[in-house]
Formats: sequence, structure tokens, C-alpha cells
Amino acid sequence: MAQKLNVMMCFIKDGATVLTVNRRLARYLTNLYDNAMKEAEASCWPTPQIMPTAAWATKLWDTHTFGPPILSALRAKALWEKVILNDKPLSAVSGADDAYRGYTLLNEYCPQETPSSGIGLSEEAVALKRWTTEYEREVKRLGFVEPSLVISKLAARLSSWKGINPVLPKEIVLAGFNELTPSVTSLLDGLKSCGVSTRLWPRAPDFPGNPAAGPSGLEGRLTIRRYADEKEEVIGAARWAREHVKPNMRAAFIVPELEKYRALIEREFARELNPASVLPGQAHKNVFNISLGTPLTEEPLVRSALNILSVSPGKNETAKLFAALLSPFFSAEPERLILAAVDMRLRRENRSHSSLREIGIAATMDGGAALIKRLGAWLERINASGKKLLPSAWALELSATLKDAGWPGQTGLSSVEHQARAAWNGVLEAFASLDDVLGVLTRTEAVSRLSRDAQDTIHQPETPEAAIQVLGLLEASGQSFDRIWFMGCHDFALPPELSPNPFIPPDVRKKYNLPHASHEREFKFISSVLGRLIEGAHPIEVSYPAVVEEKEMRLSPFFHDAGAVIEEPASRGCRLVDAVQTGKTLEDVPADSPIPPTEKELSTVTGGTAIIKDQSHCPFKAFAAHRLHAASVPSTEFGLSLKQRGAILHRALWKFWDNVGDSGRLNAMTEDKTLEKIIKSAADESFSGIILAPQLAPVIALEKERLCALLNEWAALELKRGRFKVKKMETENKFTIAGLTIKEKPDRVDVLEDGKEAVIDYKSANDLSINGWLTERPKDPQLIIYCLSGKFQAMTFAKVMPGDCRFVGVAIAPDIMPGLAAYEQKKWKGAQSSAPGGWDGLTQFWRGAIETIAAEFVAGVCEVSPNGDPPNLFEVCRYCKLPSLCRVFEMEGEFKGEE
Repeated sequence: MAQKLNVMMCFIKDGATVLTVNRRLARYLTNLYDNAMKEAEASCWPTPQIMPTAAWATKLWDTHTFGPPILSALRAKALWEKVILNDKPLSAVSGADDAYRGYTLLNEYCPQETPSSGIGLSEEAVALKRWTTEYEREVKRLGFVEPSLVISKLAARLSSWKGINPVLPKEIVLAGFNELTPSVTSLLDGLKSCGVSTRLWPRAPDFPGNPAAGPSGLEGRLTIRRYADEKEEVIGAARWAREHVKPNMRAAFIVPELEKYRALIEREFARELNPASVLPGQAHKNVFNISLGTPLTEEPLVRSALNILSVSPGKNETAKLFAALLSPFFSAEPERLILAAVDMRLRRENRSHSSLREIGIAATMDGGAALIKRLGAWLERINASGKKLLPSAWALELSATLKDAGWPGQTGLSSVEHQARAAWNGVLEAFASLDDVLGVLTRTEAVSRLSRDAQDTIHQPETPEAAIQVLGLLEASGQSFDRIWFMGCHDFALPPELSPNPFIPPDVRKKYNLPHASHEREFKFISSVLGRLIEGAHPIEVSYPAVVEEKEMRLSPFFHDAGAVIEEPASRGCRLVDAVQTGKTLEDVPADSPIPPTEKELSTVTGGTAIIKDQSHCPFKAFAAHRLHAASVPSTEFGLSLKQRGAILHRALWKFWDNVGDSGRLNAMTEDKTLEKIIKSAADESFSGIILAPQLAPVIALEKERLCALLNEWAALELKRGRFKVKKMETENKFTIAGLTIKEKPDRVDVLEDGKEAVIDYKSANDLSINGWLTERPKDPQLIIYCLSGKFQAMTFAKVMPGDCRFVGVAIAPDIMPGLAAYEQKKWKGAQSSAPGGWDGLTQFWRGAIETIAAEFVAGVCEVSPNGDPPNLFEVCRYCKLPSLCRVFEMEGEFKGEE
């Protein structure tokens, strides 16, 4: 291949115009030639004429006015979609992309061929014929030429010249083509008729592993590796690159299914080849380059712009609204803190929808005059954009909206962000050219169209040349590499499954041998591609995963019998997690030391009985929640959240017993039929202060019906009890134990017939259990703490659930409350071997357990130590909201032998 590159350099030096199969090869050859000139110590040299074939044809057409101007790709797509939308018999816009691809494919291989009407034609083929006729009529009316027809029309024009023309180069070299489409072939014929010398570079050698020719020629030249799955394969490739790619070498990882592998390669290659890049705030280091671009909408800067433009003047989804407001391209650090506080406040209120005006009012409470001014200008701008406008007017209006909102922020942009902004400006400019295609649009339609255009724009930031290139099978054509690794070469990927265009009839696909028309054609084409890549290459690596999506894979038939397959074990690298899992000692680190709170801090700690509960679950959880005040960001829910439902139920029960008071009045109300009225009143009053959107009024009505039914069911259970009186409800007390003062507020305390007292805590959860009460670290100690602070003879959860209303607890004696067993008669699961005897012994045991836990908190014990026993050691972590803070699941991997 090096010799062929030298030949190419001679062509360029002699003034030949090089037309490449893609933009990447054009950039590669240009850089190669410039470097060759530098090595030759040339002080200056003419710019080499190297560009993709389509770009050259477009430039020649536009420069010398061969015909009408060329319709831009964006305008062509918009016009095509408009034609389909206007089509009444079949308006399947979801298939517009496939249909347009089918149309352009026909233009490249058989421009005069259109599906003829007939009985055998599919509905798709008939639709394509109809859409093509209407689309070409519209293109002609607008005075343009379809871009996919430019090469064939240019070829026809050149053929009519019949002689040398000064506007054409003397020699043209076509580089990197694995096959020539009929339109490109006709262009070559037209150039030859004008006296232009043409040649192909390089020639296409036979692939030694072509299934039709047998595997001879590949033995000893490649190593075949089989990995457990795709992730192991990518990790193995990255570690091989770290070991074998040396300075001044150029290595290629060629991936037939690059789109599928891209995210995995990007993550694992960065971890192995540039470990510092996984840390926040680290500058990107150009270690490897992935050829496959991504939609422009995946660029954070562009995503921020679209989020801002998607905000309407009225109500918006709170999550989407703050996705715009909390972007670094909208707000600086001080403003983001204000907005984050507002976001948290609205989420806690379960405000699923909010408006800019409401956020501005909320932000006023926290200051931020500049922020409020920007929000006001932004809101004023979108309030004034209620008219229908042409795309060109919308481009100006939307740009002004971004400016009023302060996008893209005050911080300097990186090189990648500058390129993303330039691409965004290009999309806006192209959108502004759609006046004659789209007509007037509403603001919502304009933003939606702009978002689709950005999504369809594949963006690949330009970066300096990297030693490691990750390429698709076709993108590597024409380039030279020191080492090559073919990745993902299983039998479903190479050759790929046939995917013929559904809009082109089978007979047309077969007649013109269109891409993906048959297995024979795919084998021949892939053989040609592989032949170019492997010719003259150094030892080659081939890999494939054993299993993909639970399906067993086999090696691609192109590499059958080309060498023994090496079964690669799960590899270990230089990352800390690998060292830990292999038992390697990195360094001796002392155990987490306690961080005791000061007296002042201890006096301000809040959380009530949850402090003891969290310390019991895990000391770090209590430290993070009650001393660091760490909290997860709650998600909003449609209608009422579980937290709101729980608060409403508690409020309804409080209102109910505030009116009823005791069992005697409950029985009397049941007999005189006034209980239903009390229940309805309690349900109505319990919804006061709940803020919901007006459209959720039917939901509220249903919730009230459900609540009334639930209160009736609970009242029926209370009627089965003996005589009792509600002594107090939600009365706050202070309880000090082991130096920790806890504020407690029992839901309810009842005085029973014999003067005994029972403490009750309402719950609306399914998984209620008191089995953990007889352990050294009870996981739900709330009622235990209530029992220690007062002298209760019964303690119980009141499970208020539809169809399952009952008491779950324990009492000093049987039959005190329905369903409650006496402590000494109850069979405890998971209890310690020597359970304390008698009620007094039980309370003493509890006091010792709670004192120990409270003393830990006061002493500052804060290690990550979940309260569980194998095999459920990490069970309490499943419901914790702070796993990303303690990273406990990395510890869990150590116990399970998993990463």
C-alpha cells in the first residue's frame, strides 16, 4: 500500500485532480501530500485538487452554469416530505426517508427507470412512482435540479462537447472506489470524450478469503480472537492498542457495525487509552478518532438551544423547562444555584408543569436580578411570537430568542463547541431558505422543523489526526495503516443482512444489480472491500463476540479456516476496579475514621426518628442525609405523587378523628348514618393546599372517591375494637437518648378501656414487617422510639390499604387490638437467639439497641456499612436515594464477583 500511496503522490504532484469516494479519504490524501511536501523541505506548493466526487461535480455545475441551480439536500428533503404530506391515498410520512433513498438510488443506477404501473407492483412502489412524478414537477416549478441527478446530467452535458475544454482538468484520478455506479461511469465516459485522462486508484485485488475462492492466502497473516460478548471484545481491543500501538504508528479498528459499537468503543477506549478523561473537568486528549458522526442534536450546545426554543409561554413540563434553564449554556454558576433551588422546590410539590412566569416569581425570592431580567425578556419575546411566519422570518426570530435568553452563556466555548455552533448556524441558514417550500409556519411548527433538521444533520467535529482510527468498513478505503483490527466480525455482521429498499420493485433491483439486491452481490462487494484493506497489511487481528443479545454468534464466513480461533478470557487492565477484583493490594488505607459533630452542630441536627432509622440502615446514609443534608432530586408524577397521597391520607385521618374522638361516638355515627358525612368532609378538607393543574380535576374527584372508600373500610376495622378514646394526634415531643435529642410526632395515641395506652402510626405501604424489632439494629425503629419515650402497652402500625386494612404490631397482652398478638406469644422471624422475657425486658432490650445506634451517630461513625446479612447484604441499599454518593454498588461487585 505504501508503494501505491507514492504513486498517488506523484499524480497529485503532476497536477491531477483526485476525486475521492468520501470526504475522509480526501482529507487523508491532502494531509499526506502536505506532509510529503514538508519533508521535501518545500517552502510553498500549489493546493492539491482533492475532493469528493459529488462535491467536484457540484462545484463544476455551479461554477460554469451547466443548468439550473442545484437544490440543497435540506430543501430536497423538505420538498419530498411536503409532497408525501399532500398525498391523500398514502400519507405514510414515516417512510419518507426510505422512499427518498430509493428515489436517489434509482437516480444513481438507472436515472431513466421508474416503476411502471402494473398488477405486480407493491403499494410502496406505486406510491414511489406517484411521489416521484409530483416531486420532479415541483423541483422544475421552483427552477432547480435534484442533487442526485447532477452527476448523470453533467455526464450528458460533457458528452455533447466532443472535444477538449479548458474548464476541465487534464487528468482525473478516482480514489478509493470499491465499485462505480452507472452515473459515475457515465461521468468518466463524458470526461474521456472531452480529452480528460482518467484512471482508478488503487486497483481492486481479489480477497484471499473470498468464500467463492476459498481461504487460501490468509493463513498465518491474521489472528482470530473470540470474546464472551461485545463489551469484552472492545475492552480487549483497547488494551491491545495500549500495548501494541507505538509512537508514529497508525492503527485502524475497522468495525462493520460501527453505529452499534460506537458508544461502547467511545467509553472503553477512553477508559483504557486516556484514563484521565473519565474525570470531570479534564481536557479532552486526542488519543483516538471515531469516523462515524452523530446527529447535531447530541451536541450539548445545540441541545441547549433547542430546549430553550421549545419553551412555550404557558405551562411546560417542569423537567424539560429546567433542562433548558440549568444548562451551562444558559445560566452561570450563581444563577444555576438559584434555579436548582427553585427546581427542587417545584419537584417536592410534585409540580409536573410550570411556566417561565412562575419560575421568575420563585427566583425573585432568592435574588438574581440579572436572571429575572433575562427571563422577562425571554418571556416577552415568546409571548409576541404568536403569528405565522415564513421560515426566513422564523430564523431571525428564533435567533433573537436565543440572544434574549443569553445563549450560549458567558463562558468561553471550546473548539468542539465552536464547531457545533457553526453547524447550528448552518442549520438555521438552511432552514431560512425554505420559504418557497414550506410556506408560513406557527412557532411550534418552526421549532419542530428546525429540531428535525438538526437531528438529520450528522456532525463530526474536526480534530487533529490521531494514531488510532476507528472506522466503518467503507470509510477505511484508500488509506494505509501499520496495524489493522477487524472488530465485530460475526456471521450476522459480515456480510450484513440484506436490507433492500422496499420502494424499489425486486425486478428493478435485480436488473440493475442495486446494492443489497442479492447475497451474491454482497459477497462480491465485501470481498472487494476486504481485498483492498488487507492487501500488503501487517499481521491482522480479527475479533468477534460469542454472544450478541442472547444469540450465539459464529465467525464471519470470510475468515473461515483462515487460522485457529483464540478463546480470549475476561481480561484485566490497569483500572482500580480490576486490581481490586484480582485481590491485588494497591495500598493500605486506614478505615473510615469517625467524624463527630460539634455540640453546636448536634443541636441543629434535624430528622426526628429518621436519624436513628438511617443510622441503623447505614451510618453513611445518616451522615449524608442529616449532617451533609444530601438529598436526591425527586421526580414529578402525573396527578398525585405517593408522598402527596400519604400526606392526604394522614390529613384525612386527622380530620376524621378530630370530629369523631372516640369509639362511642364512632358507633353512634354509624347507627344514625352520619358517619358518611364526616368521612366526606374529612376527604374534602384533606385536599386543601394541594396544587394541581385544572385539567386534573377529574383525577382529584376519583382520588376523593377512593379516599372515602378507604376511610369507610378503616372505620369498619376500628368498630371491631373495644372502647377507646383518641388522646392526642401528631403532638410533637422531644426525646433524648445517648446525648442525641430527637423530635418525635406519633400519628396517634389511644387510651384503651383499662387505661392502657397504645401508640399508632399510619402506613400505606405493602411491605410492613416488625420481624426486625428483635435485632441489635432494627431497620424500622420508629415505633420502638415512641415506646421508649412513653409508657405504652401496645404499639402498632395502622396499615391503611384498600382491601388490606389491619394493625401490624405487638402488645403487652392479647386481644388489646384486632390482630395484635402478645409479645411473648408472637413467633418472631430473624430474632436473636436469646429474646428478652416480658414487656419490661423487651423495652430494656430496645433501649439498649437504640442507645447504641444513637451513640454511634453522636460519635460520628459514618462508614458505608449496610445493615444486612448474606445473601441480602445490600437489601437496604435498594431503596436508598444516595447510591451515587457512597458508590456502594461497586462494593457489592466485590462480594458478587462482578464489576
